[in-house]
Amino acid sequence: FDMSNLMEEENGATTTAEVLINDYFDKDSLVSGMVVSRAGAAQFQRDVLRDCFVVNSVKMAQGAVIYEGQAFMGVNTEQFVEKIKNKYEASRFQDKLNYTIVINEKLINLGTSVEQMALDSMLGSALTVIVFPSSWNSSTQALVSDPLRNTFRQIIGSLSSTSSLIVASTCFGLFNDKSPFLETGELPSEFLPMVLASMSIQYLGIFVETVVAKLKGVELNSLVVPSANVLFNYGPRTLFLSMPKNRNDAFDIAAAGVSTTLLTSLVAIFTGLRLTFEASQGAIANFPTVPLSLIKTNELFSQLLANQFPDLGQALLQVMTAANNAIGGGDTLVHLHWLVIVGGMSFISSILQLIPIDNSAGSKLTFATVGRDFQLAVSSILTVFKFVLFVFMVFNVGGIASSVALSKQRLVFDYLWISQLLSSEKELPLAVDNVSEVSDGRKSLFCVFLFLVVISFFPYMEFSHTFNGLIDGTLSSIKELFTSGGIISSISKN
Repeated sequence: FDMSNLMEEENGATTTAEVLINDYFDKDSLVSGMVVSRAGAAQFQRDVLRDCFVVNSVKMAQGAVIYEGQAFMGVNTEQFVEKIKNKYEASRFQDKLNYTIVINEKLINLGTSVEQMALDSMLGSALTVIVFPSSWNSSTQALVSDPLRNTFRQIIGSLSSTSSLIVASTCFGLFNDKSPFLETGELPSEFLPMVLASMSIQYLGIFVETVVAKLKGVELNSLVVPSANVLFNYGPRTLFLSMPKNRNDAFDIAAAGVSTTLLTSLVAIFTGLRLTFEASQGAIANFPTVPLSLIKTNELFSQLLANQFPDLGQALLQVMTAANNAIGGGDTLVHLHWLVIVGGMSFISSILQLIPIDNSAGSKLTFATVGRDFQLAVSSILTVFKFVLFVFMVFNVGGIASSVALSKQRLVFDYLWISQLLSSEKELPLAVDNVSEVSDGRKSLFCVFLFLVVISFFPYMEFSHTFNGLIDGTLSSIKELFTSGGIISSISKN
């Protein structure tokens, strides 16, 4: 078979496909000696790619083969993907080789001439099939298989129960000087339900996500991320141990988990609000407490409570920055039903998981919606933001070392450094078909998730308050201008 267009492997990656191979697969797999041979590459091209894919170039890359070209004339992307799938399943390669379909682009090389860079840009991207040995492990598979690293993950995951116990103890004031618990040793009747509910919401999300993944033939590995501040936890963090068939499947799996935690959190909040309205003043005084600054870290949650409790809404407007509230008693504590607290904290952690950083649900949803390359670009921008935030929080007077109440910056800072310990962008999923776009309905749902993140962190309560004050002041000035001593007085004198 004609392999005259086979290019030998170059030193260093020159295309996004080569970068993908280097990032997605485990380093031990890449140097294991298991490679696709020249004869195997020719056989795969003849048995699987022929009659549906015009191969323009073939390149070896760390033992994988990169076929670059285009689909046959008149064959759209969906038809091409389906033909490749059918021919692959009918071939003898299923137990020996796997493949993934991507869009390949030339990497910018500042060492080349301007003319060459312009030519690379003009050539644009090309449809590409990457073939690799089935025995290769992804970075996520290697992480789970490594005893040391997997034990570290399990230890971190087990701390989520500890953080939930600590936060629940704080909400009930178990270790305050006048706490009945210190005298009798008896826990409040709502203590254990509160801890169990905070964990159940997250494990319900993991369960639903796992069921959806099983239905789509994808294996997962999940844990609940412990909190570094006053939240019970930061929600589930999931690894894809096998490739979903396409980006639609990847979207569905990620969306199933985070949607479950969001909806369950809202159910808990509204149920708790109803029970709060039905409770007597004496019963409310015995409810667990939550810092007002924590409520203020999520604008959507704080607005929901402000609409239900006008007095609380006025108090929230006074919490403009964390620097105004010292932790040692300066931060106002609010009595709420334990279901409201559990639902609110779970809602806040689910919103944090929607931020497309590291291996979060937001990263997976972004990958599925806009593609891996664009998602990595978004993640790179957010990585810069993460660095700037870290520097600000560490060196700023109102940052990590100061005794201030919880702020949005501190909440995100604590979430990001825990996230950094557990995962990275290299643990993002890769689908068999990475070129077919997600459906319009999934794009709309992604916009809903994005909208939730924006309105959760944008301080529209303060903005609205300031804007209304500005309007009222302007109207008062205009009224004064047209009344005594103003324009009307001047006209009368004339």
